[in-house]
Amino acid sequence: MRAGSLRHRVTIQRYELAVDEYGAPLRRESWKDVSTVWASVEAVSGREFFASQQVQSE
Repeated sequence: MRAGSLRHRVTIQRYELAVDEYGAPLRRESWKDVSTVWASVEAVSGREFFASQQVQSE
């Protein structure tokens, strides 16, 4: 991969469910930042988007 194409700053997040001190889930959910990295962001065409949603068989 070429470093010149990595021109966008992207934050990777994880969905977490908050728990109390007894381990019981609370009603508040949140996204926690895991890492911030440089990335190449490219648009996906509509055709590729719908093809990725379908089951392919031959």
